[in-house]
Amino acid sequence: MEPLQHDTAPAADKKSSHQASPPAKGTADVASLTSQRDEYLNGWKRALADYENFKRESIERLDTLTRTTLKMFLLDLLPFIDAYYTALSHVPESERSHQWYLGLLQAQKLWEQLAQRHAIRRMNSIGVQFDPARHHALATAQETGKKENEITGVAQEGYLIRDEVLRPALVTVNKIAPEAAPQK
Repeated sequence: MEPLQHDTAPAADKKSSHQASPPAKGTADVASLTSQRDEYLNGWKRALADYENFKRESIERLDTLTRTTLKMFLLDLLPFIDAYYTALSHVPESERSHQWYLGLLQAQKLWEQLAQRHAIRRMNSIGVQFDPARHHALATAQETGKKENEITGVAQEGYLIRDEVLRPALVTVNKIAPEAAPQK
């Protein structure tokens, strides 16, 4: 077995040997690594920003798809709702105390709660000014005591979802006869 050899060089000599390496190479390595680090960091920041944009756009697309799907379903459902309200309005007074009629009223109440939950409401069109964004004119009428372009009749109710037109109302619009129009 060989005896262990001890390093007998003085500590001062060891330090001086480390200081003898050229400092310029170490500085260049640090600058290169710093530049590489900054490049990677900027790449990660761009990737994170891209991901955040993708996430936001995905949420917006999903929201748009959900709203569009709901609108399409409601547009298909509205003719049924119209027929339902028409049927209710034609039930004779003598039949309105029967259980089947009360059940129909309960179904109407459920529809109205659902509509309220989704911010769906019927337009109140009678007596308001014609608005081409909310109404489609089916006919005109000449009624005295009514203003020009005032809606005098509704053939089909219009509906809003939030404040956006889901289905325009089909209306009759008042037109004042030229001879009855006030002179300017």
